[in-house]
Parts: sequence; structure tokens; C-alpha cells
Amino acid sequence: VGIENPKRESETGIENPVQYFPPDVSVDSTGSVFCIRFTSREQFSFQDGEMLKLFFGEFVNEFPPPYQIVFNFADVDYLTSEEVGIIAAVSQAFADTGSEIVFCESGPQLVELFTLFNLTCTVPVVATQDEAIACLQS
Repeated sequence: VGIENPKRESETGIENPVQYFPPDVSVDSTGSVFCIRFTSREQFSFQDGEMLKLFFGEFVNEFPPPYQIVFNFADVDYLTSEEVGIIAAVSQAFADTGSEIVFCESGPQLVELFTLFNLTCTVPVVATQDEAIACLQS
């Protein structure tokens, strides 16, 4: 009887991408797309935001870009301007590697903030995660 290897690489070619992100960030992959769901706005506080940037930096160093990434904000009700700045910095860092990013499930207040910070000029914002994945795979 053969035993399957429990470690399986995703279609992105990265085994267990979750280990590269803070524990309260939900990460999965669909095809070649990484879906990163932020589970609270506290993840963008200065201290946690700096940690988030470090995690993303380690991920980029370990796995050569470019990537296709969905940032899902379904569990984030609002953000301060400093927190939007952290999102902008992380988004720009990924964009600088040639990666594609789409934001999804952002409430009206978040979309307004993203627009005020000109993020919507470079990052598409769509309603659902399925739409975001379709946008990246088209």
C-alpha cells in the first residue's frame, strides 16, 4: 500500500504558503492565485503592519515573483489613513516585482479610502473574491 506525501504543493508551486504570513491572516491559493484575507483591521496597526511587511518580504525572498494576488477585505470595516498607507506600501512592493493585485470585498468606506489614496488607479477593486480571481486569470 502506497502512502501519499501529505505535503502537497499548490498550483502556485509554493508548498504551504500560510507559513509565510501572520497567524491571523487567512491565505489560500486557487490555481495560480494567492487569496489573502485580512481578518481584522488590527493587522494594519503600525506594529502589526511592520510585521506584515516583513512577512511579505520573506515570502518574496523565498519565492521569486511575479504573483497573482487577491487582497480580501471582507472582515475589515474601516481603516485609518496610516493603515491604508501600509496597504499601499505592501501593494506597491508587490507591483514593483511585476505581480498583479486585485482588492475585493471592500465596503464602501474602504473603496472611498482606496480612491482617495489613488490605489484604485493601479489596483482593481471588485465585489467578490471569485470576480477577483477571474480578473487575474483572464
